Amino acid sequence: LWMDVGFYLELQKMVPRSLDNNKTTPYIYSPFHPITVKLLMLPPFIQFIDEPLAYLTVHYSKIASYMSPNAVSYIGVGFAALAAKFFVKDELRYRQFGVLLFKIRDYIDGLDGSIFREQSNSHALGHVANTSSIGWAVDGVCDGLGDILRFIAFGFVLHKFIGNGKISGVGYQLMDSEKNLNFPLSGSEVFMRRGLLSRLHHFWLNYRRPIIIMTCISLQSLLSGIFWNYFIINYHTVLETDQFSGDINYREMSKTQNEILKSSPMWMVC
Repeated sequence: LWMDVGFYLELQKMVPRSLDNNKTTPYIYSPFHPITVKLLMLPPFIQFIDEPLAYLTVHYSKIASYMSPNAVSYIGVGFAALAAKFFVKDELRYRQFGVLLFKIRDYIDGLDGSIFREQSNSHALGHVANTSSIGWAVDGVCDGLGDILRFIAFGFVLHKFIGNGKISGVGYQLMDSEKNLNFPLSGSEVFMRRGLLSRLHHFWLNYRRPIIIMTCISLQSLLSGIFWNYFIINYHTVLETDQFSGDINYREMSKTQNEILKSSPMWMVC
């Protein structure tokens, strides 16, 4: 909470881009600077823990010399897969270890960006939405794969609790009783039971509730990610660039952009 308060106070001190004459001063890392739209929209844990750790790793090691940002993103997918494997374990301590592994994946997600900024000497520019970079797409795909693996693992965990009776479900009890009923089957019904459609139908009966629950959670996560990227890209274009044409006073425009960034409604949105 106090970090957010400090960040808000630093935001109110920000000067317009046209008046910023400190671009030639040596860069000193701070979780509060440089203030950008993307930095404003980062979750607190990422901004104040993952990103500083990622910068310290890059600054005090030579990892940026022998690893590319994309390679680090791929490693993050590997950690997500390993975490998913531990999520489905029965013992609580293994699932807790899976949570730790996935938090390492979150740290790696910040590390790839720090490596890119180190290799391009752009730390002073801060977190900027660069949609033209292939790394932006690779990072997004790897993040999506990590979430997919996590949600699949959560689905299996839900199935264990629901299907084994730890969470009562009348539908599953009826399904189990139906397995013990024997009715004469026609040739087509026998084929259906033994074919692919039968397996899919059986899979749906077994995993119906976990699939529905995790699909809803996945859709919420997907929509959140889409809107997060949409607003970051468009706010960056409107508030941090000069992509306007016509007879414009760019000095006054940068002041207006600065006022919007510092406004209370913008803080609430971010």
